[in-house]
Amino acid sequence: MNFHRDGAMRHKISKGPNYWPNRFETVPPVGETFKSQGHVTEYPQRMHGVKRRVRTAKFQEHFSQAQLFYNSLCPHEKQHVIDALSFELNKFEEMDIVEKMIERLTNIDLDMAQKIAMNVGGTMPSAAGKANHGKKSAFLSQEAFKPSEPTIKSRKIAILVGDGFDAVGYEAMKGAILAHSAVPVTIGTRRSRVKNSLGKDVQPDLHFEGDRSTGYDALLIPGGAHVQSLAKSGRVIHWIREAFGHCKTIGAFGEGVDLVKAALPLTGLKFAEDGSSDAVVRSYAVVTARSYSTESAKADLSIQDGDTGFMSNFSFYLSQHRCWARETDGLVSQVAF
Repeated sequence: MNFHRDGAMRHKISKGPNYWPNRFETVPPVGETFKSQGHVTEYPQRMHGVKRRVRTAKFQEHFSQAQLFYNSLCPHEKQHVIDALSFELNKFEEMDIVEKMIERLTNIDLDMAQKIAMNVGGTMPSAAGKANHGKKSAFLSQEAFKPSEPTIKSRKIAILVGDGFDAVGYEAMKGAILAHSAVPVTIGTRRSRVKNSLGKDVQPDLHFEGDRSTGYDALLIPGGAHVQSLAKSGRVIHWIREAFGHCKTIGAFGEGVDLVKAALPLTGLKFAEDGSSDAVVRSYAVVTARSYSTESAKADLSIQDGDTGFMSNFSFYLSQHRCWARETDGLVSQVAF
């Protein structure tokens, strides 16, 4: 059997496993045979003994670092690892590969291995292959690297608009975004000009069919009559649900709140309801307000979490990067995106 597959100019397609060890256990490697025949040998250099290539017992320890990494992760990061491994192992038709992988994973963390085994239909392990040392590092989780001061500098924010969007609110939001050195991008129902509530033409940067929410850090939806047409667009609904599923910050005020409510009909979410108040409601980084007043605009000069200042609250949650509580509390699993 050829153990050097994919060599230069090699066109033959061989049957059987490519490398050893393999699940078929057909032909053992011939390395030791080569050595015994003198093909592979160490030069016996005279020192205080004979020089040999030896690896210490510590080199054979393959799991302590993996345990340290997994132990240091936050709950949502651990779930990402479990989901990723479950996804990959689900692709295998040969269950013996899955079983061997689950056996290896018990050397890292038994609970992780059990959850993956449940997901992929493997044999449920009952004991850890290697005891977990329980050590953690503060520098292996992404949550350890949040900025000391909240900032949205360089963050890319999509503003969703159609004909009839609130001109005043749109300009106020855009000004607040630019004031904090973030990047506003206007996404329209078309790339040709759309009219705002004052009848003036505004040139969108892109249109919904030509882009996706995955390219942005957050979404903003101003109020206005445009909400009626946006609510009838499956693509716009998908933009909102996809951003929510990826745990990104979503902001809406005025009639825009109704659009977000229609896209995300979840009992765990709270929205601004009082049309006579500019109070800001924050729920899983979905920031809503029924009006955008002068007092709210004044509060938007800073970035903080509070009862007033729509853009101030929106920017605060955006500075936190993602709202992972949506995943851990089960909201993401309720949304198809």
